[in-house]
Amino acid sequence: MPKTTPPPARPATQRPKAKPATATPAGAEPRTIPAPIKLSAGDAKLMAAVLMEMLKR
Repeated sequence: MPKTTPPPARPATQRPKAKPATATPAGAEPRTIPAPIKLSAGDAKLMAAVLMEMLKR
């Protein structure tokens, strides 16, 4: 009988929530990265620009 893998503990819809919003302090909880995320230089620049805009407000 083939062994089936158990379903994930939480639904996949909550995955983008891993990045905390500005409401929580920066060092409130330890962040674990489940898998390495490959980003291009353009992605990094875009995220940096968005982050700086958020910090300005």
